[in-house]
Amino acid sequence: MKRDTERVQARKSVPSGDRMLTLRLPPPTYTFLLEESAELALARGEDPRAVERERRSVEARLATGQGKSRGLLVFSDVVSNAIEVLRTYAALPDLVRGHLERDRRALAKRTGVRYSRFRYLQHVLYSRSEDVVRAGAGFDAGVVSGSGSGRRAPGR
Repeated sequence: MKRDTERVQARKSVPSGDRMLTLRLPPPTYTFLLEESAELALARGEDPRAVERERRSVEARLATGQGKSRGLLVFSDVVSNAIEVLRTYAALPDLVRGHLERDRRALAKRTGVRYSRFRYLQHVLYSRSEDVVRAGAGFDAGVVSGSGSGRRAPGR
C-alpha cells in the first residue's frame, strides 16, 4: 500500500505533459549512455574538466550510492537523440529519407522479410562494411567531405 502511494506521489511530482520512463540497462548500455552523454555535454560547450568530474561523480554514485551530480550528463538527451536518429535516418533530408523508405519497403517485398527501420539500418551498415572491406577504410573520403566527384562507392 505504501509503495502504491509513493508511486502516485512520484507521478504527481512530474509536471503535466512530461512523462517519466524508468529503464533497466545492462552495464555495457549504461557505459555507452555515460560516454555519449559526456560527448553531448562537450558538444554543448561544457568545460571538459567539469564533464569529467561529473562522469566520475555519476560512476561513484552508482557504485556507492554517494556523490553529487551537477546535471551536466543528461541520459534522457542521449536516449532521445538515439530515437531521433532512428526515426529520421540520422536527420537526413526528407528527399533522402523518402528514397531510403522506398528501398526499405522494396527490400521487404523482394525478400519477404519485414524490415523495421532498425533492421534496415543494420542492413545498410553491413552493406557499408562490405564496401570498406572491398575498397579500404575511408575510400570515399573525398565524396563525404564534398571535394570528390560524387561517384558511388565501388560495387554499388
